[in-house]
Amino acid sequence: MWQHINGVMLDMATIAKSSDAAIMNLAGVRFDVDENRIFDEFNINLNIKEAIEVYGLKSDRDTMDWWKTRKREELVAMTKNPVPYAEGIEQFLDWISAAKPKMIWTHGAHFDIPILTKSIAVTCDRRVPWWNNIGDSLTLYNAFSGAYELDVNDTDLSINRARMQAQSVIDFFNSFSGE
Repeated sequence: MWQHINGVMLDMATIAKSSDAAIMNLAGVRFDVDENRIFDEFNINLNIKEAIEVYGLKSDRDTMDWWKTRKREELVAMTKNPVPYAEGIEQFLDWISAAKPKMIWTHGAHFDIPILTKSIAVTCDRRVPWWNNIGDSLTLYNAFSGAYELDVNDTDLSINRARMQAQSVIDFFNSFSGE
């Protein structure tokens, strides 16, 4: 019934809020609404020093200060063993290309997509795997205010937020079909 909205939920952790922010952790999960399942996860830590020094991406003081208030163990998990920045972006693009999602979902269309698009533009000569197939779970929550709650502030880990957000999209659409 909902095959056309199945896809990948994307989430990331950055060190700035602007579209040229350096990404420190990039995660995604595939999900299928009709089968009520999340599968095939991607999670990678990126070298933020290289992102800034080689690719000219940014950090900002407010975001860096905010990270100092978060759970230390989660910050350590998202910065441990980073891969070279361009290599990590390429790995994500390979993963998403193999996944062939119908839609790319995020929790807010104005953050993840522009930041990842900029990182792709400065690191590799590849086309972004989205144009007219972006889903925004935040719009679902806002359109049906109070109908569904998701507290993504429980965790800073991008992979956990991607799982939670994907499950909420599954639950949201299945609520219409009586699943």
